[in-house]
Amino acid sequence: MAIFFYVSSIGKNFKNMTYISSTTLENYKTELEGLAEGLLDASSTIISSAIERGETKPPQVDKLVNQALRAVNKAINCLEKAEAQNSSGDMS
Repeated sequence: MAIFFYVSSIGKNFKNMTYISSTTLENYKTELEGLAEGLLDASSTIISSAIERGETKPPQVDKLVNQALRAVNKAINCLEKAEAQNSSGDMS
């Protein structure tokens, strides 16, 4: 079963339906989970290096990496919701 994503056509008053398979959604989710794991590893390395240098506050770059990690986790959550809707047959 495919999930419907409605995409508004530019300058048109109708909607064009595009299908995305559950397998495609799962593949995207898997890629994002790998990215999240990499960002978590990067954050750990940044913090470990800062501790070794005697820093007492997390470096600014760690904040940015964690911000990216939160964004990736939100994207994973959205895809999980899309998969749940897809499997329940709710295309609204």
